[in-house]
Amino acid sequence: MTPAAPARPAPARADGGAEGAAESADPEGEAQPGCDAGAARSWRSEDVEQRLNAGQAIAWDLPHFVIALPLTPRAWLEVLYPRESWDDAGAGAEAAERAAGMLARLATDSDPARLFAGLSALDAPTLAWLGRTPRLEARLYAEHLAAFADYARAFRVRDGEVDTPGGAESVPFWQDLVGASVDEPERFADRLFGRPHVAYAYDVVARLPAARQRFVLGTWRSDARARRDGLRSLRQVFRGLPAPAPWFAGPAAEVNREKSLTYGTHRNTRSGGLAARVLAYRDAQAASGARRPVLFGWDPPLPVDPADALRAVAVDDSGAPLAPASLDFWTQVFSGEGVPEERDVRVDRIDPRPRIDAAYLIAAGVAGPAGAGRARLQAVAFAQRVFSGHAADETASVFVAVRAFARYPMLMLAVERMGVADPGVYAALAHAALRVERIGDGLERRRALSLFQGALALVERAGLAGTLAPDAAERVLRALAEAVRPVRGGGFGGALAGWLAGRLLPELGIPGEPALGATAMDDALLAALAGAGPGVAPGPLLEWEGLRYRYDPAGAALERLRRTRAQLGSNRLDTILAVAGIADQLAPGAGAAAGPAGPPRSSPATVSTPPSPWPGLRTSSPRAPAPRKPGLPPSKPWSARPTSSATPTSACRA
Repeated sequence: MTPAAPARPAPARADGGAEGAAESADPEGEAQPGCDAGAARSWRSEDVEQRLNAGQAIAWDLPHFVIALPLTPRAWLEVLYPRESWDDAGAGAEAAERAAGMLARLATDSDPARLFAGLSALDAPTLAWLGRTPRLEARLYAEHLAAFADYARAFRVRDGEVDTPGGAESVPFWQDLVGASVDEPERFADRLFGRPHVAYAYDVVARLPAARQRFVLGTWRSDARARRDGLRSLRQVFRGLPAPAPWFAGPAAEVNREKSLTYGTHRNTRSGGLAARVLAYRDAQAASGARRPVLFGWDPPLPVDPADALRAVAVDDSGAPLAPASLDFWTQVFSGEGVPEERDVRVDRIDPRPRIDAAYLIAAGVAGPAGAGRARLQAVAFAQRVFSGHAADETASVFVAVRAFARYPMLMLAVERMGVADPGVYAALAHAALRVERIGDGLERRRALSLFQGALALVERAGLAGTLAPDAAERVLRALAEAVRPVRGGGFGGALAGWLAGRLLPELGIPGEPALGATAMDDALLAALAGAGPGVAPGPLLEWEGLRYRYDPAGAALERLRRTRAQLGSNRLDTILAVAGIADQLAPGAGAAAGPAGPPRSSPATVSTPPSPWPGLRTSSPRAPAPRKPGLPPSKPWSARPTSSATPTSACRA
């Protein structure tokens, strides 16, 4: 096989750069003597083998491709191969040799590849401006290469000025943070990329949507003083971030730590206390000197990437955070533990006017261990998704629901999937879960939890099937929370059977009286859970290859539920409810109508206190956990996902 012809000269680009080209031999040229051009015919592998075995030479025309080369070839020579002058008489031959190997250098050397990545991320006006500042090009390559490769995409120059993220209103903030004026773009770029943590913050804000940029920069605030205080806290938080590890070079790359920089703390604003924790965390990590794995691309490691904190909050078009956004509200949520009663929530101490800002969210995410910071951000996102339109008189219930999200996240998310928006329902179910959690006997607690989860699974499955509307689900769930009251001896004293017969089945449109040995109510419940009730129209008929099919996903789901129900082999729902009715008649005052038969088995002295869901922030004084009974497993927070089983047996047994 013959080698390809050398590459042709690179064509010039309109923006002052150049294009490097790697080309094959001219397809229109003549083939070498004794050779056949493979591009002109379709070779089969047998033909190639025969010709090669016969000693013939075969030439293929390789495809032509062009690689855009930012800046001019002369600029690349001056950056990659610095010397006093490339204009003297003896530099011509060396320049030609260096230019011929430029593509190979970019493909094999990581440093030129980083520079290529950073330059390729710049837009045409910024690239043209950079081409006129060779001194900055050399400094970026020699001193700030990692940060430039990672964050150059955010840097923009227009008409000799830096175009900062957020527009003209953000200019004073960025000038103070970077330490250079936008009228001096060369010095601004040198200072920006010379401090990787500031370049990271600049890049994060630049890539946010316009509404989130307004939230971060505080332009949504009408109070000028509050805006200044918020920006002061944000500067403090950004300056307190550790140096990000360069992603382009991988985790083994050397990180510019800038340990010599020190910053004061600002504690005058209401979010200044949390912002100071970022600085304290950074200083503690730097003082320890421990080399630990980089977490989320940071060294020293951060529990949460600050960009995730800015993406977690929901904002309106003006940039204002959606409710609940009160700073007092979230401070009280994060500064305590447990699921309180609504009457114990100090609503009078929650001022709705001061609202959370970007500095507060970043500090709340990075203060404490990784799980706690991410849980706080998830709680903010959950509350804004579900309760953004709550009324003022529902603040206490929202508070309880958000606290419950930290302890019982799967319960709260399951209720959200059902389309429930009433915060009172979330609070009631959280208290029901807390009552189950406080059962002292481990076996009884496990059985009660199974009953509670089974009942929730019925409601969720009916909602997903479209049989139970969200407003009906709210009524059913509120009644379920009232029925989940453990009684002495285990279980709920028949309250779940009363809930099924008196609440769930009527909402699903399942009439009738339960009878021993009957199956009508059991079959009707399975149909409702599958979405195949009597009022559901059959699916359309489809024809495929001469055969007719009926599209019926509800019927297929019903068939699966029937098979699962048959495999269980337990009592039918009709029999269970009939026996429960007989028991109510034989023991007046017992069951769901009369409430619990006695106090909960676990007294306050034997209730263990689960760990705080908000570690890393100030919390109330913890109570000493009571010793467990010998031979019993430890009590765990109720955080398991409700079982996906849609059979009624697990909710009605015992």
